[in-house]
Amino acid sequence: MRLPRPLVLLLVGSLLSLFPADRAQADACCLPDSTCIDTTPGECFRFHDGTPFPDQSCEDVFPCAEVGACCLEGDCEVTTELSCEGNYLGEGTDCSSEPCIGACCEHGDCDLTEEGDCDGDYLGDGTDCDSCPEPTGACCMPAGDCTVTTEDDCDHDFRGADTDCKDCPPVGACCTPAGDCTVTTQADCDGSWSGAGTSCEPDDCPVLIGACCHPDGTCSQVVEADCDDDFRGAG
Repeated sequence: MRLPRPLVLLLVGSLLSLFPADRAQADACCLPDSTCIDTTPGECFRFHDGTPFPDQSCEDVFPCAEVGACCLEGDCEVTTELSCEGNYLGEGTDCSSEPCIGACCEHGDCDLTEEGDCDGDYLGDGTDCDSCPEPTGACCMPAGDCTVTTEDDCDHDFRGADTDCKDCPPVGACCTPAGDCTVTTQADCDGSWSGAGTSCEPDDCPVLIGACCHPDGTCSQVVEADCDDDFRGAG
């Protein structure tokens, strides 16, 4: 577990106070810009904001660790991984492109924001909205079947992001003029819809026939689907 830097400084200062100044030893000190100098641990911390390596010289530990962007509560600084008290983004990264904000995904929408301002799913510092997963919701089929999938994978009625199958419209018996029956939603019924929860068992859809007038002046009683000429209506 990494100790907070102020506590480390306090501990180092306390230890150094136990020894006379003339016994202080010059050790390797890695600076935030990855360079190395030989100095006392106290001076390394206090005056150079560095990281001391006791009983080693710069020849032993040089080159020091590379620097990178360090994100802490939305702020960014370039430092070593060891000196970073937040989220270290890796060697060679910098603060030039606002790396300490990321994608906040919520109900199919996405914003680039700081983690503390995200009320949805924060994908991490440096991420973008292309990383947000496509939202899923209820995909309702005419016969009452339902799956939870993405809008692109739904080939009928997608009810919206974060919906589930209880949001699908009800189905019922749909009677066609020819007497055929299917179970479907009211919106998908091309005939007479019997109501939510009705079924085709028993099949009591009436056969609706009417007058079909032909060009030669004759007339026949048929269902509308079988009339190729002038259908005057059922009844």
